[in-house]
Amino acid sequence: MKIRTSLVAAAAAVLLLAGCGSPPVNTGSVSPASGGAPASAAAADAKKPPTWGERYTWPNGVAIEVTQPAGCKPGQYAQPPNIERAVTLQVTVTNGSDKPFDATLLSTAQAQFGGAHADAVFDSNGKCKNSTMNGAATVLPGKTLKLDMSFAVGKDPGELQIELQPDFVGDKAVFVGQA
Repeated sequence: MKIRTSLVAAAAAVLLLAGCGSPPVNTGSVSPASGGAPASAAAADAKKPPTWGERYTWPNGVAIEVTQPAGCKPGQYAQPPNIERAVTLQVTVTNGSDKPFDATLLSTAQAQFGGAHADAVFDSNGKCKNSTMNGAATVLPGKTLKLDMSFAVGKDPGELQIELQPDFVGDKAVFVGQA
């Protein structure tokens, strides 16, 4: 009887963990940055991922905008080493909720370039900005925070994908565009 009980408990644990898989992607709303399109236009675009200059809003009212990536020149001691080309972008977090928002997880964005992982650039003496070490902070309701991020990309232009997640289980916002 103990074996059967253990097997049932193990099966229940597997099912519970299976429900904790990857968070959903882009289930919030997409709209023009810092402005507003009519609700019908925003609804028509809800199926496509946001791109540079658009605003993504989570159901709780926290919104983010990502600027067009711009080239940056890494310094001599930048990490990772041997960067072919790097881009920097700015993420603006606007807290439209009624609670303080901790932007720490947003500052740990994941990126892909040309279908492969793109490393974050940490640059202490060059032009590639990165706020991940000291830029994340609590954003009070009605306030904004700007985070700079830089990524190592291939030498030729291509598609860049940036994933931002407000918490460990929340919906991911995935921005896609050329860099």
